[in-house]
Amino acid sequence: SSKNYQPKDFFRRAPHDLLVQYFARHEVLADIAFVEKSDEQIETLFKAFQALNERLHSKMEADFQEIHNLSTEGGIKALMDEADFHGDDLVELFAQNAVEGFEAQAFWVFLNRHDCWNGAKAFNRADSLFTSWEKLSGIGSYPAKIDSVSIGTFASELGAFFNEKGMGKRCKVDNLHRVNKGKELEYFFTYPEDFARNDLAWKEELKLDPRRAALEIIFMYCQADGELEIWCRQAKAVKKELQKIFANTILGIELPKPIKEKKEYELDSFKNPNIPLKFDAQSGVESIRVNKLRFTLTGSKERITIEANNSRNPNAVYDLYDKLKARLPEQDLNVTHVGLLATFDEVVGNKQKTKQFSLTFPNSCSLKHTQDEAILRQILVDSGVQPKPVTKPVKAKKSEVTHDGE
Repeated sequence: SSKNYQPKDFFRRAPHDLLVQYFARHEVLADIAFVEKSDEQIETLFKAFQALNERLHSKMEADFQEIHNLSTEGGIKALMDEADFHGDDLVELFAQNAVEGFEAQAFWVFLNRHDCWNGAKAFNRADSLFTSWEKLSGIGSYPAKIDSVSIGTFASELGAFFNEKGMGKRCKVDNLHRVNKGKELEYFFTYPEDFARNDLAWKEELKLDPRRAALEIIFMYCQADGELEIWCRQAKAVKKELQKIFANTILGIELPKPIKEKKEYELDSFKNPNIPLKFDAQSGVESIRVNKLRFTLTGSKERITIEANNSRNPNAVYDLYDKLKARLPEQDLNVTHVGLLATFDEVVGNKQKTKQFSLTFPNSCSLKHTQDEAILRQILVDSGVQPKPVTKPVKAKKSEVTHDGE
């Protein structure tokens, strides 16, 4: 993340030829030539970089932080998704150009396929957000209207909604299409005006800078699943209103009342250490282990959590559970939270790739929609842990027929 960005560390990790190419484009630092990245050479480059004029230095520093933020497994996946939309196969391009390592790959795309950059940044941002999401299921398979008129109407409606709360009335909407594990996803990254405020900022001197910042609200719609997820740091009631605006303007339907989700997870099944989670070798998943169970006592709000490191003993948490059952009747223990660790057969660096995730009663799941997490979501569905939501009818707007299936 940007908080871990350090220019010297970035210069150490970035390939020499890409740094030379970047600086050449800006016609600076051509006299800084180094082959081996010794501490002395890094220090020389750093001092020359710091000595650039303030405007150019700020521009470059912002670029380097963006490259740093996408120099992760998730960042490269986001770049690949966006490149695929533009007709580029990054796996093939990286092989052709001998580009290896996350830092080199992100930097190479920044320099050579920059049309993929902003979309990938947006996807990576959405993938990094694990809280404040609100999901609406059972909408039905309505195609999203992504023409300029519909997007403009959506922006106007969002601006008007927040303007009624005293904020600004302007709003920008960026629509991006993404394919993840064969599923078509439509993202709408929206930026309504927030309240005006004074922020401290450096402009030759430190002073208050009056401005209207932008709210950030992300809409992610999957037509195949009939699901809409909204991310924003607003109250639940606001998210419900945002669902209605999206349905009216982008799907052409009316939501007469909030759709209540069916309870998704029957977590008591995880009392069984041999619960069958169905996946095959093609999934890339080697194992899924339970490493945490939280129970609520029947007729009480008291909770008990058991957690264990199962790297050596796959059933470590269940060994603890057996000790708990010896003291409390099993029927008095209701599972309300399950922590799981998935291990993939892929090796990243010197370690096997893993993913921690959790399920919480009644219907909360920490998994998002990256490629690996989509695989794990499908395993939950295939195993019967996550039943498909019941589709409830919604009303199409008058004079519009947009529904094309259940």
